[in-house]
Parts: sequence; structure tokens; C-alpha cells
Amino acid sequence: MPTFGAGLKKIRSERQWSQASLATHLGISRSHLCNLEHERFLPSTALAKRVADTFGMESEELIAAVRSTRYRTVRKPLTAHRRAIHRGYPYVHPVAPQARLDVLCREATFYRLGRELLARVSAQERSPAFWNAVRLFLGGQNGAEQVTSLHLLTIGDLEDLHPHRVCYLRPVVDEPGRDFLAIVLEDRGTLVTFHSQVGVLTESGKILRLDFLVSISNAGRPWFVDLEIDGPSHERHQVRDAERGALLGHPVLRVSLRELDQTNFLEWLLRRVHEQYRNL
Repeated sequence: MPTFGAGLKKIRSERQWSQASLATHLGISRSHLCNLEHERFLPSTALAKRVADTFGMESEELIAAVRSTRYRTVRKPLTAHRRAIHRGYPYVHPVAPQARLDVLCREATFYRLGRELLARVSAQERSPAFWNAVRLFLGGQNGAEQVTSLHLLTIGDLEDLHPHRVCYLRPVVDEPGRDFLAIVLEDRGTLVTFHSQVGVLTESGKILRLDFLVSISNAGRPWFVDLEIDGPSHERHQVRDAERGALLGHPVLRVSLRELDQTNFLEWLLRRVHEQYRNL
């Protein structure tokens, strides 16, 4: 038996065992047996011994064959659910994070506002696709950024999370012009799009990571803002902000969680953006 999978398939065929009957006899699923024969993964020692007993083989010989077999990594077939995500958002790895929001947003629960927003978002009646998009959008965010995302999910007339193409002044790492998941809000004809955790390659060759890249479109004119979120433990670095603004070519707007908890955050944000652009 040169390799475990090939040998198992050969001896099963010679003794006229079907995959289904042998899998039932071994106490495993048929798909498990199929993966073993194709060497997508290897059996445990206990399972190898059961195979040896079934075919009247020496356990030591079979286990030696298992150890000599090279594990072959292959791409597993996508489930229908994963295929749907892959079609809708081809830039996202097809395996979506599987977690409840309160587990995924455990950092946000350290903040009073975060706990309140988490309860409000969780109470929304949304489709499973919406929650999967939320989980993907929240990936890689710290607590203050999670609070911001949760806040955005509770304001405005939000219908869904959208795949939105970044039309940007600088190349976006690693695929310029690709689609990103984004929270898209509309306020009196102004479209505001929030892209989370965007990496930007500047003209100087420096890569900057943005908490949120905010694109604002009014009457066809695009504005861009680097929205940086300050939690209670963060310090404000004006020199760093000036450097970031010079590298990016547009304003850097810092927002504290206290400022985030506004009656109309979107209106407040648009006013701040207009002020920043007037100062350029």
C-alpha cells in the first residue's frame, strides 16, 4: 500500500465494498470516506485501526502507510451559501466569519455607547445575508471603530450593506478600483459611503491604513475624507494628521466617541467635512 488513500480505494474496490456501506461500517460519513480516499486529509490512528480490522490487515502496516502519505491541500467545494457570498462580493474570502454580533463586537461592549448600539442593531429584523455582510464589514476593526460601524447601522434610511466601488485619488492596496463592502447612507440628496479598513498606497510609496474612507457625493462632485476614530485611550496627534493629510491630498477628520453620540451624526459629519474643505 504505497499511500493510504490510493490503497484504501483499491482494496475497497477489490472486495466490492461501496463507499456508502464501508462508511457506515466504519462509523463515518460517505463524504469523510471520499476525502480520505482522495487524501484531502488523513485518518486518525483509531480510524486506521478500524480500517485494518475490517480488511484483515496488520494495523502497523496501515499506520505506516498513513504516515508516508502526503496530505494534499485542495480547495473544498463551496456550499450554496458561500457561493452566494462569492458571487456578490468576489473580493471577499468565501468563508464568512461565523459569530454572533455580541461575540464579534466584544471590544465595542467596553463602551457604554457600544453596548446600547449593539442591542439596537441586534433587534433589527434583517435577512441572513445582511448579517453576514455586517460580520464581514466589522472584520479587523477595533472597539472604537466597531462602535462607529454599529452607529452607522442605526441611523438614516439604511436598506442594506452594499458592494461599492472605490473611485479614489490614490491606489487602494492591493487592487485599485475593486469593490468594497460599504455602508451607504443618503441625506437630502447627498450620498455618503463608509469604507472600513482601507489601505492606501500614496505617491510617496507609503502605505496608510484608514479607519474609514468616507466618500461624499453631491451633484456628481466627489469628496473624500479620512475618518479616524478616537476612543478614550487614543491620543490626538496633530502632526501625524497633517502628514496623513499631505500624503492623501484630502482632510483627516478625527471623531471621538462623545462626538459620535450626536442627535444627528450624519448632519454633524457633513458640516465638519464642509468646514475642512473650506480650510484647504
